[in-house]
Amino acid sequence: MGLDIFRAFNPKLYDLCEPYRVTDDALMPAEYRKGARDKHDDWAVMRSTPRIETARRVPLPFRQDSGVCEKRWMLWDTCYPATPGTLIETREYRTVGGVFNLPHALVDCQIEGSGWASFSAWLDGRWVPCFKSYRKVIMGRLLAYYSGGLKQDLTVGFNPDWSIRSDVMGWWEPPTCSWNRVSP
Repeated sequence: MGLDIFRAFNPKLYDLCEPYRVTDDALMPAEYRKGARDKHDDWAVMRSTPRIETARRVPLPFRQDSGVCEKRWMLWDTCYPATPGTLIETREYRTVGGVFNLPHALVDCQIEGSGWASFSAWLDGRWVPCFKSYRKVIMGRLLAYYSGGLKQDLTVGFNPDWSIRSDVMGWWEPPTCSWNRVSP
């Protein structure tokens, strides 16, 4: 089917990402493969959209170009393509099951509640703007959130059997808006 609706938002970016389109289900994060949570059931609209239609195996992590940013060491999936210059090193990872020495990457992270931020992806040998995000606490109680574009998922964690679970992937995301209550 293809999601040409995303092409309408940013045709140049969409075309640059097409070589990274995921067509092999084995390249999808395990949780999102066929027979698992293979549809975007977390979206308000287009909930029957197959996740493989929005997946792009672009190099990660993205670079934050604007907004308040901090560098954080995050657990990393070394089987996924990394952007040039990404610092990856083995670091301690503590869990209730013990301490593990696992790969971590130093990534740009938007500060929660800091307002607007924009990110770029490494495509065609250069940094290309791909994603905008707005996160702001309003009236001290609600976190307003807006985003849209090619979004990175950097989630790496453990399965119940202590094997590594990776959701690392680039995803097309429609313009999204939400408000969430924050703890005082």
